[in-house]
Amino acid sequence: MISRRASSRCRGSLAVYAPALCVAVLVLLTACGDWTPAAALGWETVTQVSEADDVDVGTLDEQFSVSSALVSAELLETHDMVSVEGDVVVMASSRASAAGTILRSEDGGVSWSESTLPDDPRLADDDPGEVSGDLIAAGPWVVALQFGDTGQAVSISSDHGASWQPLFLPVPDGVTPVVFAAAELDGQLVLGGMATEDEHFDDAALWIGGAWVFQRLPLRAFDNEPSDQMITELVHFDGRLIAVGTADRDGELKAVAWEGRLGGLAWTDMGGLPVSSYSGSTLPAVITGGQLALRFLDSRARLAPGSSTWVLSKATEPALIYAQADELALSDGSVALTLTDSHSCSNDCSSAYGGRIDNGVLTPTDLSVGRCGYDDNYYYARVSAPVLMDGQVVAVAECDGARLVHSADGGATWTTLPLEDADPEMGPMSVLGRYSWGTFDESVLSLPDGALLALVQMDDTLAEAGESGFRVAQVLAMRISAPG
Repeated sequence: MISRRASSRCRGSLAVYAPALCVAVLVLLTACGDWTPAAALGWETVTQVSEADDVDVGTLDEQFSVSSALVSAELLETHDMVSVEGDVVVMASSRASAAGTILRSEDGGVSWSESTLPDDPRLADDDPGEVSGDLIAAGPWVVALQFGDTGQAVSISSDHGASWQPLFLPVPDGVTPVVFAAAELDGQLVLGGMATEDEHFDDAALWIGGAWVFQRLPLRAFDNEPSDQMITELVHFDGRLIAVGTADRDGELKAVAWEGRLGGLAWTDMGGLPVSSYSGSTLPAVITGGQLALRFLDSRARLAPGSSTWVLSKATEPALIYAQADELALSDGSVALTLTDSHSCSNDCSSAYGGRIDNGVLTPTDLSVGRCGYDDNYYYARVSAPVLMDGQVVAVAECDGARLVHSADGGATWTTLPLEDADPEMGPMSVLGRYSWGTFDESVLSLPDGALLALVQMDDTLAEAGESGFRVAQVLAMRISAPG
């Protein structure tokens, strides 16, 4: 399983370390062989796609409570946002800082403080516009990953981002560490990624906190030959820490997984998932129906408690794309879902959908209102994972501006509301995201109190920054909650 985060890192500078594995992150791995029907994904029938209503201006504040706060006086490009034990941490670039600006909020986005990551010699020669970044929340820790053209910098914080320490991981001579994943295990921080070495295949690697014990995971044979391997995600499930990633040999790809026990000191190869040439990006693992699920373009791989065997199921047309959806289980046994699809467009575009699964019937709604102001061959729409707010299914979307999308009937029908209606004097707004596709978890958070927090840019403040021409703007944190 390849996470959105691993995909974005590859868009940054992973190719510096392993060009073939950069392809491995961005190319979808799905199952082959005997397929189960779409019912295995939760439905048997798909109804015709309807379109969401676009409500007139002036109704947003009547249905939701919306407040906004400027996160910084600086113009920024944001990279990622995470929640750690109730606090919010954001990574951003400014004109002077290469993915090194940290914004923190201890009150759910109402007020913000600002600091910077430590200067790191591994990024000394990189222009701010050439550096991408990611944050990973792992128990009480936050891990900051900065990817430049000349290297990767890793910093960790044990106080919710208030202070940071640069981390130089131990590896044998001639080996370069690259980190993609993090998790907390038995009170220790565990980092996963790969160990790269000239004229040698890259190995999936782990570092266990404290003394930072370095481990190469058991090498998975690829058609009886060695291969490049990496860990892209670490997931807690069923009392185990599951490491998932890819193996690549000469451009042929396989998903691989390991399960860890004994505080991460013992790892067992779970074997590879079948290979497919079907390409596309994948999403973070989710736990649905008590099982761990890896979501691919047209299929899912599920792991049951107590099992070490992945069970694969593939959706069929017209339900193909919904295998990637974010799902929300409702009290009546139905499921609401949202989905960003960048694979079904005829050109450079993406579509957003909402939906409901009830008694095996999937009812989808196209949230790409007015095709986002572009023609049918060039438009971008995205939507966040759904949450339940005062009985309504709610998400944040981007389609010709920042929007709130909501459903009062469990996802069967949807309404969209422009977020700029909360304060028209602020002008047009766009939900932030470094790339034009993604799952939005880098810019929309579900908070412990049930509110949604979205990072939006004020479009009228956009300005060029840096020699590479990246753009910065004033950034607002918009907090959306139930009225009252």
